[in-house]
Amino acid sequence: MKEFERVVWKIHKYRKKVVLSNISKDWDLFMAWFDLADCIGHLYMGRSILKILKAYLELDRLATNLKTMVGDDTLFIIVSDHGMMPGGKHSDRAFYSFSNDIARRPNKIEDFYLLIIDLLNRRCA
Repeated sequence: MKEFERVVWKIHKYRKKVVLSNISKDWDLFMAWFDLADCIGHLYMGRSILKILKAYLELDRLATNLKTMVGDDTLFIIVSDHGMMPGGKHSDRAFYSFSNDIARRPNKIEDFYLLIIDLLNRRCA
């Protein structure tokens, strides 16, 4: 388990470095995927709340840092594909957060596709 955890953190640090080195460029759409909480959650759910807390605190710091880097004019979206329940099982509830108020809220993960297309069309119009 320790070796898998080490690899998960190494991959996260690499993805974080790539994102941070590219975030300041001019983007119509910038998306990044971080699976740190999912991997650590599956590995330690029910066994080490501190390891899980460490992952969530890291992602919270990263989100705060990225939000300050993109500025107030950029819509900053955070999405999870699912939540976790005790025992490492997936829940049907997902999490999402928007930095700006938007007209319609997604009801399911597939709704983000149409939302993003609509936002890009408005920006490019």
